[in-house]
Amino acid sequence: MLTCFLFVQNLDQEIILSMSLDLQGQVVQPLQMRSLEDIRTLQQNARTIIVFPTDWCGIYTVELPLLSEHKAREAIPFALEDQLAQPVSQLHFVFDKAYYQKKHYLVVVIEKQLMRDWMHRLSALDLAYDMITIDWFALSQEEGCVLEHSVIVNTESFSGSLSLDIWASHAHAWSTDLRWHVFANSANVENLPVVSPSSKVHHTWVSERLLNTKLMNLCQGDFQHATSQTQVKRLYQLTGVMAGVCFLGFVTIHVGLSMWVTHKTRLLDQQIATSYRVFFPQAQQVISPQIRIGQLLKQTQMGHNATLWSLMENLSFVLAQRHVTPVKGVTQITNGVTKVQTLQFQHQILTVILVCDGFAALEHIEAALRNRKIKVHQVSAATEKDQVVAKLELSL
Repeated sequence: MLTCFLFVQNLDQEIILSMSLDLQGQVVQPLQMRSLEDIRTLQQNARTIIVFPTDWCGIYTVELPLLSEHKAREAIPFALEDQLAQPVSQLHFVFDKAYYQKKHYLVVVIEKQLMRDWMHRLSALDLAYDMITIDWFALSQEEGCVLEHSVIVNTESFSGSLSLDIWASHAHAWSTDLRWHVFANSANVENLPVVSPSSKVHHTWVSERLLNTKLMNLCQGDFQHATSQTQVKRLYQLTGVMAGVCFLGFVTIHVGLSMWVTHKTRLLDQQIATSYRVFFPQAQQVISPQIRIGQLLKQTQMGHNATLWSLMENLSFVLAQRHVTPVKGVTQITNGVTKVQTLQFQHQILTVILVCDGFAALEHIEAALRNRKIKVHQVSAATEKDQVVAKLELSL
């Protein structure tokens, strides 16, 4: 992936100094002033780093134990309050655990209004970016850079940026302990003790250094900036959280329902056991009502069928003795002499309506059934069109 560097200076600028490097640090697009449209083209398939000049910031070290981010963000402003000319409420404090060394935090301090103005300006220009940092992070320990009108320095006694005039009055201004870098656009300083000259302008050198350095992102705390990658990451996180909440809700509901059903079942079991003892006082254990009812239905059904088929068998035998031959039909059997008009079996009683030639035939049928140990109850008997219609109830 390519990395695009934008070196900003003025809020009202419409063209910005920019360049891009590949992963190996080779220049893909050289350093030059570009219009917004050209910069958007430069940003394609690349991450973008906005580089502020160190002049806009102060760099401090704060002795504190390693704290959580929330606690550190509260403690650091109070620890630096005496060293700052402006109220801490107007300043943005930037730190990173990666720069926590020897029980000290490295802190970059910048005005909140400046951060706010630049982030608003970049948004208004529709320029996407992944982070904002400062050129000071291109320096290693005990290094300094001579720029056009200032120096940036990374030493134990001082870290940050100063104008050349002020730096010249510093007690250890041009110490031989520092390795100085000068560039094609650096100010002319005589008698630099240890110099590493470069034919490049300092922006190119800074870009190459920043590419392989752990950077501190100024977009943190109240100034967090959502990049496309972080947006996708947060979307996945939100999706995961929502899925977790839904799963937890699903489990909670089902656990609650299960507990409710178990409670109701226990109450029902107690009621069933009480009723069961009433109907089966000799039972040593309570059998499931479903099993008990099934057993009773099975026993009843078996008895029901046995009675029905016994009565039908005896009735058929008696009718056969009178030369009655059944013909097609479920509810009617006839041969022209005696007719079985309807059959109904209920409560272990077979109710049959017979149509006979006369009362003598009816009496003969009743007598034959009684001889076969069938209980016969004549419900009714009447003449109809020279025939006798009788309703009999048969039981064992």
